[in-house]
Amino acid sequence: MDTITGLPAHPLLVHLPVIAIPLAAVLVILFTVIPSWRGMLSYLMTGMGAVIAVGVVLAASSGESMEETVDKTPLVHTHAELGDQLQTIGIIFGLSLVALGLYSILTAREIISLGDQRTQSLLVALLGITLVAGAVATVWDIRTGHSGAKAVWTEERGGEEGEAAALVAYIVERP
Repeated sequence: MDTITGLPAHPLLVHLPVIAIPLAAVLVILFTVIPSWRGMLSYLMTGMGAVIAVGVVLAASSGESMEETVDKTPLVHTHAELGDQLQTIGIIFGLSLVALGLYSILTAREIISLGDQRTQSLLVALLGITLVAGAVATVWDIRTGHSGAKAVWTEERGGEEGEAAALVAYIVERP
């Protein structure tokens, strides 16, 4: 996917994981520390997990298309590498959210029951995996976004303004 209504798709699609990953990480923390909210949060986390898994794939796909049209600077290379890593990490986080959310929904409705000790052990394991995946995904999300912003807004030549910064400066400084 290269464009959306004539605009480059990548800068538009990256906002999905940029917002959803940290928000979902906060939801997992709330799910962990406020058990009375688990019923409501289970559905939200399941949906957000699916959105994150799809969102990182769309962002990475559009980024690969955009990479073919921009200068291959070291900053662009770094951003592309971090983006590839975030795609994998984001999918893992998304799937762990879906698993935790569905498990919580199914046990609350008593559709599945593994016995009290097994149910608790599996919940703790899913929580641990999802919390770690959420923390790692949030850090990679920030690193990837920062490297992308640097690639757009600066040039390698001694920190001079990049094309986007020069355009903004031109618009602001116009009489």
